[in-house]
Amino acid sequence: MEAVKSQLPQKQDVIISKYEQGCQGRAQVARPEEEDINTRPFINYLGILQEKMLPQDRALEAKHRHQEAQRVEKWVKMMKHWTQYQSSKKMESQVYKGIPLPMRGKVWSFLLDVDKVKAENPGKYQQMKGQGKLLSEHIHQIDADVRRTFRNHVMFRQRYGMKQQALFHVLLAHSEFDVEVGYRQGMNWVAAVLLMFLDEEDAFWALTQLMRKPRHAMHGFYKANCAKLVRLQQHHENILKCRLPKLKKHLEDQGVSTAAYTRKWFQQCFVDGVPFSLMLRFFDVYILEGEPMLTAMSYTALKIHRKQALQLSGDNLLEYLQEGLRQAWALRDNSVLRRLKASKTELERCKGLLPPPAKQEEMPRRLLGLELMSLVPRPHPTSQRLRVGCRKDRVGRPVAADWRELPSGLAPRTQGAGHPESNPGFFLGASDLGDTGDLSQGPCLFTTMSLLYTGECGLPGGKPLQGLLGSPKPAQPSLRCSRDSRSRGHPAAQHLPKLDPTVLTPLEPTMEDEECSVEGASP
Repeated sequence: MEAVKSQLPQKQDVIISKYEQGCQGRAQVARPEEEDINTRPFINYLGILQEKMLPQDRALEAKHRHQEAQRVEKWVKMMKHWTQYQSSKKMESQVYKGIPLPMRGKVWSFLLDVDKVKAENPGKYQQMKGQGKLLSEHIHQIDADVRRTFRNHVMFRQRYGMKQQALFHVLLAHSEFDVEVGYRQGMNWVAAVLLMFLDEEDAFWALTQLMRKPRHAMHGFYKANCAKLVRLQQHHENILKCRLPKLKKHLEDQGVSTAAYTRKWFQQCFVDGVPFSLMLRFFDVYILEGEPMLTAMSYTALKIHRKQALQLSGDNLLEYLQEGLRQAWALRDNSVLRRLKASKTELERCKGLLPPPAKQEEMPRRLLGLELMSLVPRPHPTSQRLRVGCRKDRVGRPVAADWRELPSGLAPRTQGAGHPESNPGFFLGASDLGDTGDLSQGPCLFTTMSLLYTGECGLPGGKPLQGLLGSPKPAQPSLRCSRDSRSRGHPAAQHLPKLDPTVLTPLEPTMEDEECSVEGASP
């Protein structure tokens, strides 16, 4: 077992290296992964690979192109006057009719405020991506899921191709941006859809917005306690009891729980649960209106397929709800969207559209985007380098340790201005990096604010460091904390003092998440 653990860092480095090489990394890919690349040569207008060329209706195709051109003109006009249209009925109506393919990425960016959050965090994505390559513990799982995401789509078909590279990097960066969740299966499908219409960095910020914006709050789906998933599943079950009692009784008689088929629906926002073209139309509506549309779509899907479901039993019924709905539906996408809107109105009338309010345990409890930053200036050759307690990451690079674990000679001397609990400018450093690439220029630290300097540089504004830290002991050995502590949130993140509200609002203390089972959820 120890031998296997010792090989993990090397394997992770190999994975990262392949994605950095891109298509050149395919030299080490087993042939079976690519053996059928030429057996499905037909690609539809959405980029989906098909086994045979579908018959084309020339008149219908010409009508579709004409409608698409008209909608593009309307969307260009609305984008020019975004503040006027963004909350209007016209915007809602146009989204339900379908966002044209050329405009979809731009509209998603506007709806999720991607440009705004990116401008407020310059360089953050590159920092998180680089930090993920050093510290992320999810590299193997991300690589495995990237390999099987949208294999029938032309963008993700090529192993280590551009979009697979981008998907790997986005998920890796997000695993460091939100260390409370890290990476969970299901995120790969949502991120892949975003990458079809957005570039890499914009897709990362769109994903973070879906995770943390109150309208969507997908963060709660992926926490260990499954609180949000259970809440929506219980609400879905209540809707079935009130609106589809016959189908609900049939599911109970066949031993099929709502939790068994709704987990993928809710966590992946129907990305891998319905036909691809319909999924894009629903994703437009979900980005616009948020969480309630998951309730409305699950209700609509069961209403449309109720007759087929009532004729099935046992495992066949469960398989149909889990996998069968991905096949082509009898209705066209426009008809499904009209029914979705009608279901929304129906549930609003009976006060069943909105699920119960979110619980506190669904919210993020740890700081987002905590950075490991490198200090550029080296200490003066004649001065003694500052050493503090540290642990090492998977490639042997030091990471800042908790101030409470520092040797007594390095701990803050007083509870005055230099103490961590009273000074928001206090930071933790680590040195003696050796040959560590871009982090070899000096000590490193965790901070959520600005870049701070040690040695002879002083604090921003010319304030000296005297009084912040005691004199180091020459022979004092470095301390290390366990690697497992990183997965629960770095100690530096848990002991950060109150921060400047203009920079970041502190969250509640971390609590141990309780594992839960969604099986057998009851209202």
